[in-house]
Amino acid sequence: MRITTKITFSFLLLMILIMALAMSALYVVGKRYMTNAIFDHLITTSEARADNIDTYLEMQKIIVKQLSECILLERFLSTSREASNYVERLRIATERLKRIQEVNEDLFYECFIMNKEGRIVASSNMGSVGLDRADDAYFLGAKKEGVYIKDAYYSKITKQASLTFSAPIINRKTGEFLGVVVNRVSLSSLNKITADRTGLGETGETYLVNKNGYILTQSRFVDNAPLALMVISKIRRDDLDHDRRVSTVSHIYNSHIYTNYNGIKVLGVCARISRMQWCLLTEISTSEAFAPLHRLNFVLLAITILALVLTWLAGRFAARLIAEPIYQLHRGTEIIGQGDLDYKVDMKADDEIGALSKAFDKMTGNLKKTTTSIVSLEMEVVERKKAEEEAKKAVQIKSEFISMVSHELRTPLTVIKEGIAMTLDGLAGPLNDEQRDFLVAAKRNVDRLTRLINNILDFQKLESGKVDFNIEKDDINEVIKVVQKELAYQAKEKGLDLILKLGENLPMIKFDRDKITQVLMNLINNSIKFTDKGSITISTTQEGNVIGVSVKDTGIGIEKKEIPRLFHKFEQVSKTEDKRTGGTGLGLAISKEIIVIHKGKIWVESELGRGATFYFVLPVKERRG
Repeated sequence: MRITTKITFSFLLLMILIMALAMSALYVVGKRYMTNAIFDHLITTSEARADNIDTYLEMQKIIVKQLSECILLERFLSTSREASNYVERLRIATERLKRIQEVNEDLFYECFIMNKEGRIVASSNMGSVGLDRADDAYFLGAKKEGVYIKDAYYSKITKQASLTFSAPIINRKTGEFLGVVVNRVSLSSLNKITADRTGLGETGETYLVNKNGYILTQSRFVDNAPLALMVISKIRRDDLDHDRRVSTVSHIYNSHIYTNYNGIKVLGVCARISRMQWCLLTEISTSEAFAPLHRLNFVLLAITILALVLTWLAGRFAARLIAEPIYQLHRGTEIIGQGDLDYKVDMKADDEIGALSKAFDKMTGNLKKTTTSIVSLEMEVVERKKAEEEAKKAVQIKSEFISMVSHELRTPLTVIKEGIAMTLDGLAGPLNDEQRDFLVAAKRNVDRLTRLINNILDFQKLESGKVDFNIEKDDINEVIKVVQKELAYQAKEKGLDLILKLGENLPMIKFDRDKITQVLMNLINNSIKFTDKGSITISTTQEGNVIGVSVKDTGIGIEKKEIPRLFHKFEQVSKTEDKRTGGTGLGLAISKEIIVIHKGKIWVESELGRGATFYFVLPVKERRG
């Protein structure tokens, strides 16, 4: 195989490996991120609908409770049928029920009263009067428990899927149970809540399911679904390949990927309506949800093909650039070997190959001068040997050069880091302890190199003023508590106490939360690094127009002569015999730039062997200049 072919295929195989790792990582990370984002959107959508349903149920309970306390209904039920004013009070009670039903016709479609024996004695719908409902749940529930909601059912009288809200009517003076007032509500009133499909695309829908698994609201895809279509039984647990549980103040949400009642694979969220044991399902098909990811895959595939074509062309170009001088030398040796001592390779390249061509030209000149004598022949032999040694040296130099170029063609750090992380997560198969130790060590070194590069870029951006700061009012104590939690385990591993002494009632001040967090992480990490025993104390105080923050450790301290250059870039102070390296020399320089941009100040006080205290202050009110 020719050297150009070898070099070209090496380029191509390297690019295939890089693109395969990159595409796999992008697909896994992209799908995970997109799935979480879609579930979060569905939870937000479901939460709004669930809150509306809770509000609707609570409002209906309030209405029926207020109606049960109406003095007109109490007087009516307290009047015996034989009383002279019974008919008048019946008329008044009936008009009251009709008026309430007319005013609230968008909330319920029938309002009626039952006496203490369970018989309907007055109603906004006269066709219900006289019916015996003593065994019905809305009568027994209200009589026993107070305000009661009967779960959804199909009413044979009204021919509607309904809910009923009932409450007892009590004699205020004697406490005697007089009867029950009932508001009958159509399930269609709940459709107004679930019918809003904003943000659910072409395949998404929201529907309500009762405790028995039957749908209560209209389906987007099935007609006449309420109380006729069972949906929960069709969601088989074995079909779920994603499960999350999220709790809020008012609801618990379970999110899954499953096949729904319509036979479509969907991403769905179930919100529990606890008081009714209902489930509010919000769904969107996976084909629609992951459509952007599929489009991204096509784009990545096109980019991959283009990258492979460009890599092939670049490989061919590089191979020819490297191999062409070698071919010229080879052709020259063949011509000279045939006896043409006047031939000159005469290569102009100013590199090892060029030096070799000059050696060949010199060799042919010497051969021409010494062809008539034995001495000349011996010299020719010597020169030939010398030329051969130089040729071998040139080939060796060329080989080392190619090797160096190959080593310099390293894959991007991000691809390496993602590949190691995916392998550690077990995506490439199980690992033994030794393999995991090697990968952890590799990850640690990649992370360190990444931090070095990031710190250099961060510092250059800070110096050039190209970093955008998100300055907003915030609580510095809360930021410190978050950082303390993140570094508590690291301090504990060294046996150090991480102590907070935070000032009380500190005012909110303006600062960039992420940048100040970076400063705190730098300072506390340094303290942990140079402290072997004792504690690290983070304190806050207010003095005049500034909030002061300090990080005090019981570590090895800093020599006074080292302090003036401590915040210079690429500086790492030496601490006598205990010199600890591993940093970039940019952490404190970056911290200083951040504090200065905040119009604050940062400094350190320390003595060798007595620990160090780093201070920085931020203004409470913005000062000019």
